[in-house]
Amino acid sequence: MNHNEIKKNRRIRIGRLENASDVRKFLARMIKKAMREQGGKEVNDAYKISLIASQLLKAVEVAELERRVSELEQKLKSRSSN
Repeated sequence: MNHNEIKKNRRIRIGRLENASDVRKFLARMIKKAMREQGGKEVNDAYKISLIASQLLKAVEVAELERRVSELEQKLKSRSSN
C-alpha cells in the first residue's frame, strides 16, 4: 500500500456539525474508528479531535441558547407593545 492509499483510508467524513446531535454522532464515529484501528496513534488522534469537538459542542449549545433567548425577548417586546 502506498502513502496515498494509507492517507485515503484514514479520512473521516465530518459532515455538518450544527447541533448537539450532529456532534454526538461525529464523536461516536471517531470512537468506533479509533477502537478499530491498530496502535496508539489513532486513539491519540481521536482524543485530540474529541477535545476540539467538545469545544464545538459548547459553541453550538451557546448559539442555541442565544437564539432561544432572542426569540423570547422578541415575544416579550411584541406583547408589551400591544
